[in-house]
Amino acid sequence: MGEGAGLIVIESLEHALARGATPLAELVGYGTSADAYHLTAGPEDGNGARRAMETAIRQAGVTAEEIDHINAHATSTQVGDKGELAAIKNLFGTHPVAVTVDEISNRPSVRCGRRD
Repeated sequence: MGEGAGLIVIESLEHALARGATPLAELVGYGTSADAYHLTAGPEDGNGARRAMETAIRQAGVTAEEIDHINAHATSTQVGDKGELAAIKNLFGTHPVAVTVDEISNRPSVRCGRRD
C-alpha cells in the first residue's frame, strides 16, 4: 500500500495567463466512449477504447502517425490488456513500433485512489 496525491488544473489559456501561471501543457483533444459490453471488462477487440482514441485524435487535429506516446490504462489483467493492445494496434497499425506506451497505476507511489 502506498500513498500519493496529484492535481491537474485544467483552465483556459486566458485564465491561466491572467493569474500569472505558466501553462505546462495544452489539452487539444479528448475522447470518451461506452461499449456497454460488460460492467468490469471491455471486449477483446478494444472497440470502445479505439473509438475514444479516434475521437481524441480527430479533436486534436492530428493524425495517428503524429502520436508518439500513449499513457495506457494497463490494468495488468489478461482481458483488460488484451483489449487495450488490440485497440492500439487497430488504430495505429504498424505505427506502434514508434509509439511508447506507459502506465503509472502499478507504480508504488500511485497505488491508491488513482485511475486514468
